[in-house]
Amino acid sequence: MKPSTSTQEYTTVQLPTESVAVLEERVRSTEFDSVSAYLTFLIDELAHQTDDSDDAPDSQQAKGMDDEAIEQRLRSLGYLDN
Repeated sequence: MKPSTSTQEYTTVQLPTESVAVLEERVRSTEFDSVSAYLTFLIDELAHQTDDSDDAPDSQQAKGMDDEAIEQRLRSLGYLDN
């Protein structure tokens, strides 16, 4: 995978040489031209996953529980006073 031809600014990141050696081995079995291109892809993917999870409903809403139902359940378990 070739880096984008758009004009982007770059910076330097320091990584342990052992980590880079592992990544160099891994990159050989991919389409990526370099460890830098591979890491850029991974970081972008991770950032998008994090952004996507911010949009996802929280676990309570996903289970269909509203605040009143949660409060009632906590009362029934003795965590809240009646």
